[in-house]
Amino acid sequence: MFYCFRGRLAAKPSGCAVVEAGGVGYLLKVSASTYERLPHVGGEVELFAHLHVTQDSFSLFGFETEGERDFFLKLIGVSGVGPGIAMALLSGCDWRNARDAVLRGDVAFLKKVKGIGDKTAKRIVLELKGALEPGPGGAAGLAAPLPSALDEDGETAVAALQKLQQVGRDDAVAAVLRARREARGPLTVQQLIAAALPYTR
Repeated sequence: MFYCFRGRLAAKPSGCAVVEAGGVGYLLKVSASTYERLPHVGGEVELFAHLHVTQDSFSLFGFETEGERDFFLKLIGVSGVGPGIAMALLSGCDWRNARDAVLRGDVAFLKKVKGIGDKTAKRIVLELKGALEPGPGGAAGLAAPLPSALDEDGETAVAALQKLQQVGRDDAVAAVLRARREARGPLTVQQLIAAALPYTR
């Protein structure tokens, strides 16, 4: 029904983007990685969209790329995986890392995401492994989670930021992901928290 929304970013509450298009403001839920890449309020933005309809509600989800949206749609097609779990996975790491983890059957990688237990992780691998295509270079070269994944240190840093800065989890995750991406090397938990702090203000 909706393919994408292109217009002015009217607001960006935690975990969401309000896109003004044709005089209407559309509230789209977005992953932490997409949220981090949103322009400043007032800037132009384009988000690929999915309208999720249930018996009780209508929810719009926005994605930076078509690839992220398509992976989200495959995830929610897995038995027992709803939009909440799918967005948690997309917020815990870059969607390409998650896709490659599925391709190599890396259950441990998926289990690091809050809300994904052993059974759900194995089900995701079982149902999607044959339905996904590897990115450039394939998945074989990614034998371990990339630094942007929310491992134990990342989760510790997120919890600390939420407490110190009184921000939501999505904002804290986005700050941690950005700090790691811009770091010149590995960071300790304390260094990660310090590096992420400016991105929560």
